[in-house]
Amino acid sequence: MIIVDELPFKHVEKPGFRHFVQVACPQFHIPSRVTIARDCLKLYYSEKEKLREMFKTCQRISVTTDTWTSIQRINYMCLTAHFIDNDWKLNKKIINFCPISSHKGEAIGKAVEACLEYWGIDDKLFTVTVDNASSNDVACAHLSRMVRSMIEHGVCIDRVRNAVKYVKNSPVRILRFKDLVQKANIDSKSSLSFDVPTRWNSTYIMLETALKFRRVFSGLSLPDGEDLNDNERPPEPKDWEKVES
Repeated sequence: MIIVDELPFKHVEKPGFRHFVQVACPQFHIPSRVTIARDCLKLYYSEKEKLREMFKTCQRISVTTDTWTSIQRINYMCLTAHFIDNDWKLNKKIINFCPISSHKGEAIGKAVEACLEYWGIDDKLFTVTVDNASSNDVACAHLSRMVRSMIEHGVCIDRVRNAVKYVKNSPVRILRFKDLVQKANIDSKSSLSFDVPTRWNSTYIMLETALKFRRVFSGLSLPDGEDLNDNERPPEPKDWEKVES
């Protein structure tokens, strides 16, 4: 009742409400406003975790933003997520309602980016819908840079993964790789490893190991050509730098 009707917590301590409950149900123990506040917060955290789990099953999430200034001259932003769940139902959930430093595009863009990263949905962003304020053009440009950076890092990982796969899939190339390791005087007992989709740390281990042999990869004749996709080309120096970071 408190949440649905947007009532203040102290509503349960008002004389009129207490008299109503006493007449309607004398056996009911009316909780204090402190208990009500605690229970509402507990419910909030519970619903929050349910939504976080729901996001894990979503492939794409669209967001809409709305910003305004209160009569107290405080800037606010509301961020709403829109997505289709496993039952093909369209959901609309507010994922952030917060004060922002200004209505400038950079401030809006950073607030949206921080929220998406907090919920772990920055890699599932499909569309962003804003109003026609010019500052939102800057905000969208900021988010475009974020998405572009994610795509570039994805390409780097794919290139390293393909290079590892190219070596590991041939006994001859494995021997050639080991020979180059010795010639390069790389003292490492690690061996190249694949990553698997069900273990996120396996990708980290794959990259960490491959970094030790980056000089060796540059000495191999890795597949290259115009018929290859961008993420299928051999790792370049800038790719190794991004993987290392």
